[in-house]
Amino acid sequence: MAKKVVITPLPKIDGSLNMTVIGCVIRHKRTTLGMTLVDAAALSNLSKQTYQNIEKGHATVKVESLLKACMTLGVKLTIIADSEEQADDEWI
Repeated sequence: MAKKVVITPLPKIDGSLNMTVIGCVIRHKRTTLGMTLVDAAALSNLSKQTYQNIEKGHATVKVESLLKACMTLGVKLTIIADSEEQADDEWI
């Protein structure tokens, strides 16, 4: 019999992101899809330990591994770079 996947809650995202919050979002998405950690790791072409480290928010996870996990589950990370002009204005 297959292991039952329990849906984890979506964390509150108050504007400040860190690896722990991102890991919780990835875990929420995986459990919402009914996927086990082993299945998600295999689909992402990552080891079970690396995938577990991503979900736990370990700071030592490579960006490449994090992006693989996100792409597999359809989690979108967006990076918005300030323009040089905006960055200069912040120092005034």
